[in-house]
Amino acid sequence: MTKKWPLFFSPRPRHRAGWFWLVPRVAKHHLLAARPAPFSPPIPFCSGKSVGENYCEITPALTHRFDPIPVAPRRARRLWDRVETISSAPFYQMTLRNAVVWGTQGWIGTADGHLLNDIFTEPTDDDWRVQACAAANDTSATRTLAGTTASLAMPNHTNYFHWLWQGVTRASPLLAHAKQIDHWIVPPADRPYVAESLDALGVPREKRVHAGAGRIRCEKLLVVSQPPTASFTAAACWPGDFLRQLFSAPTTQPHDHLFVVRGRVSARQLLNEDEISAHLAQRGFRTVRMDGLTVREQAALFASAKSIVGVHGAALANLVFCRPRTCVIELLPRNWASPLYARLATSLGLDYRCLAGCEPAFNAFPIRNLSADLWIDRAELTSVLDASG
Repeated sequence: MTKKWPLFFSPRPRHRAGWFWLVPRVAKHHLLAARPAPFSPPIPFCSGKSVGENYCEITPALTHRFDPIPVAPRRARRLWDRVETISSAPFYQMTLRNAVVWGTQGWIGTADGHLLNDIFTEPTDDDWRVQACAAANDTSATRTLAGTTASLAMPNHTNYFHWLWQGVTRASPLLAHAKQIDHWIVPPADRPYVAESLDALGVPREKRVHAGAGRIRCEKLLVVSQPPTASFTAAACWPGDFLRQLFSAPTTQPHDHLFVVRGRVSARQLLNEDEISAHLAQRGFRTVRMDGLTVREQAALFASAKSIVGVHGAALANLVFCRPRTCVIELLPRNWASPLYARLATSLGLDYRCLAGCEPAFNAFPIRNLSADLWIDRAELTSVLDASG
């Protein structure tokens, strides 16, 4: 087994793990938490319900209760060892006259400059108001669209998970009005899975208007809010059914054993990937990456899986295509332990387990670092695999 201690104690770490990497970030994390909230440029906000026509809630605001999630090994159980109660905003649709769509992220506002603050309730950026205000103040280009327009532009469309679960599913209520829609505002053409999804949704290419710098004025805009994460992780029925129908996951009997690793990204790398891959290969697993695969190919791959071991990342959005009771073991960094896929897998009826890395972490000073790398102990992984049957 490769020794990890020189890596963790290196004064010049090349990876996002180890004490010399962790200590400055913990200090910075707590210093930033103690400072006053960052200043946001003033801009008037309003809710969709207060300015729109034909407002209709598809799912109401809900409160979700999430039970504790068992985590291996024992040292990491502090991560999700309590009951959590999370409130989610309503998922709604409405019509907005003389609307304005700002920037590449598709912020939506009124003709008099008010920003709708309940369209995107979960942007991943810390200070999304600053970005929205910057987009609203950008007058470098202005386009006008007559007739009826629908917008699928959104923050973080470059993340496969967010696009699939919160972008594609957002189109579901719009399809009933597809014949009346003259224009579709869509994200920039920089991700193949976005174009594939739009084709699957039946959005005509000649009607697509790519969001960009400046603003787009719309005579009539059909507005659909972004589905809240807490909502579909607690009850993934309709989003899951919609995605499976859209990408036609095959109905073959699950037979494959997959080890899903991170692709061409720098964050959350499994530092001993070669060792774990070789170990899993001895147990019948084959290592796969989602780079270069279409959404349908990824759907077929996950639908064929009898068991999956995967590093936390956007590729696990494809768990929606798994058969019920598929065994899923998620590998998590100790310094970025997100319960997202645990909740999603549970709502999808999957047999979920997770294993936290053994890299250094402060129990007394927890920190959630999105880019943290991980190191998996082979013996601990073997124990989890044996327990899963």
